[in-house]
Amino acid sequence: MKLLLTFGIVFFVNDCFAQPHNSPEFYFKAKRKKIAVIMKAADFRPNEVIADVGAGEGWFDAALGVHVDSLHFNLEELDSASIKNGKLKEAITAYSKIKARPITCTYIQTVGSKKSTKLPSDSFDKVLLIDSYHHLDFRDEMIADIKRI
Repeated sequence: MKLLLTFGIVFFVNDCFAQPHNSPEFYFKAKRKKIAVIMKAADFRPNEVIADVGAGEGWFDAALGVHVDSLHFNLEELDSASIKNGKLKEAITAYSKIKARPITCTYIQTVGSKKSTKLPSDSFDKVLLIDSYHHLDFRDEMIADIKRI
């Protein structure tokens, strides 16, 4: 029993350290189910223009680019501190390696306010609000603004 338990612990520890938890590969694997749900629900088509409200550094949207080509993302964040210089480019580079060819989606990062995305009206085919709703201080105003865009 001790041998089995020891083997299990060694295997677990080895697996944990084999792929750092902050690596693009680990993130991609951890988000696999969520990506599949979003892909099915959104039914993305090439050249669609997508707004992602509360996109953070853009890692999730770059991960979507592994599965779909030629989308145009507007990554809107309410907190400009969440848009760290170079992180989006780092994500695109990392996921291009996972995809084994370049990500063909385009990404623009923008900053909104607590009540508005500050994005242009009637400009988007789809709007994503992934794991962000609970962070909104002015939900009614933001949902109205999402309808506007």
